[in-house]
Amino acid sequence: MAGAAPGLAAEDLGRKIEEHGGARRYAALLERRARRGPGDPGAYCEAAVMQVAANRPGRAVSLLREALRIAPEMLPAHVAMAHAYMCAGRYASAARSCRRAIRLDPGSAYARMLYGRSMMFMGRPARALRLLRAAARLDPGLAGADESLGHVLGTMGRYKEAAACYRRAADAGGAPVHSVMCAGECLAKAGLLKDALAEFDRAVELEPGMSLAHRLRADSLSALGRHSEAAASYEAATDADPGSPLLWAAKALCYGRAGMAARGRDSLARARALRRSGSRSSIDGMRPMFADIVGGMQREEMAAFRDDVFSDEDTDRAIADAAEALASVGKGAGGQ
Repeated sequence: MAGAAPGLAAEDLGRKIEEHGGARRYAALLERRARRGPGDPGAYCEAAVMQVAANRPGRAVSLLREALRIAPEMLPAHVAMAHAYMCAGRYASAARSCRRAIRLDPGSAYARMLYGRSMMFMGRPARALRLLRAAARLDPGLAGADESLGHVLGTMGRYKEAAACYRRAADAGGAPVHSVMCAGECLAKAGLLKDALAEFDRAVELEPGMSLAHRLRADSLSALGRHSEAAASYEAATDADPGSPLLWAAKALCYGRAGMAARGRDSLARARALRRSGSRSSIDGMRPMFADIVGGMQREEMAAFRDDVFSDEDTDRAIADAAEALASVGKGAGGQ
């Protein structure tokens, strides 16, 4: 999760967007003001930041080029350019903008963080680690640096270190529930299931209506053999995301393992019906699995990632596993 735009607190950004009827409307207003004004690079920079918030990074790049034409050494414009390029998936261009920003201000933690993220997405984890650690040293409260460190360490299989980074990110703010869930995923990967469960409990407390938090908690409980408790968490997950056949199949499997055959068969029937209809999970239903959201993944890419994680093959496999588990319970068992 990319975080707030540079130079603008998340709560201020949200308030301004709400006051002006949405990000795109506010971005268009700021752009008109910038183009009608006396060539103020700050106005172009502000308009560009809002275009990124409106999911128009290409538009933001054009505005920032105009700002840098007027003021070539304007640090916020170079940082905002790097952010816009990151959100557009243009990581090499983002890295170049970061290097320019760092030359202007070697102490810019945000620029180093974005530089580290660009290296991460360009497949250079060692370089990414050095840059992200430098960003975290420069600004220990920069949640995005620790979250990105967690991502890099997780993809390298260094799960305990990754979990510690995600915990620091959660404590620093930013997107705490995402960081908490990722910490739990890392601990589960490291085989520390009870510690993972504690993180998922925290995630549910932070976001009681998020299906993913309940799903991860349920997975952890199931792995610990606490199937009845897991079934209750799967129930909460499907309440929050009723259109996911994979969630219903996971719940059916859990009911089967808990010996609750009747409820399991009902859930399995729902999973099969949703699978036939082509229903998909909401975006909240996807598992993070160290997903590349932190670098500014755009809406279309997020949807493609969701569809890849929640593929038809995964759903079919989950339905088959649930059917097998319920068949072993027997028709007369657990008529709950």
